[in-house]
Amino acid sequence: PAERTNLPMLVEEPYTVKNTPTVTLLNPNNLCMVYKLSNGEFLILDSGCMPQYPTLHKLLMDNSDGKPVIAAWFFSHFHQDHNGAFVSITQNDELLKDLTIKRIIYNWPQKLVSDTARNRDDQANLLKWQSLLDKTGAQIFQARTGQKYYFSGAELELLWTFEDLVPYNLFDDDTNITCTGYRLTIEGQTHMLLGDTSEDEMRCAYKRMGDYLKSDFVQLAHHGHGSFKSPFELYEFVNADVVFVPGP
Repeated sequence: PAERTNLPMLVEEPYTVKNTPTVTLLNPNNLCMVYKLSNGEFLILDSGCMPQYPTLHKLLMDNSDGKPVIAAWFFSHFHQDHNGAFVSITQNDELLKDLTIKRIIYNWPQKLVSDTARNRDDQANLLKWQSLLDKTGAQIFQARTGQKYYFSGAELELLWTFEDLVPYNLFDDDTNITCTGYRLTIEGQTHMLLGDTSEDEMRCAYKRMGDYLKSDFVQLAHHGHGSFKSPFELYEFVNADVVFVPGP
């Protein structure tokens, strides 16, 4: 709806440097990466599984003044091992009141066309997640390929969304094909964040962008499961010095 449509900021807001930026890969938590920005606010990629939500909440509380501000929470796709802890925290009023969530950035289909048992489970998880968005009070941004978002000393670039492969992926039985690919530039370093990016999205990305994908850090797609069959060409173009391996 038009009243819910927000466009990315074109420049970063003025800010005061309070600390050196840090990055934490929560483990074992499937995929949740927490960046603390120069101004003390946080950027979060995904959230990990439902049972591990205390780990994420404690990290935010311990690394703030007790009132953590999340500049943006961005989600790669809607599997429970990537958004479960967000759901647990958002459902808990006592935990949610500790947090200020400014923005949520994502791009997922509103409904899965392929009607399999696995996709019906994913669809239920998607609806649960969507039902909690208003409760956060955050601005909601629909991610689009090519967008850039500016934060305190950091830039978030969207490299691909599921829309790049429409309509092919709407009929796929693997919800990983709805992943959004992000690259975060912080302190002059580039971090390629893949979520569970599918093989088809990887091929599309490296054929379209090639050497533009070069980054200093890369998060290994899909926790390393099946990485032997992932298109290795993407990682060759990224050519990272450091690999983040989300567990378990």
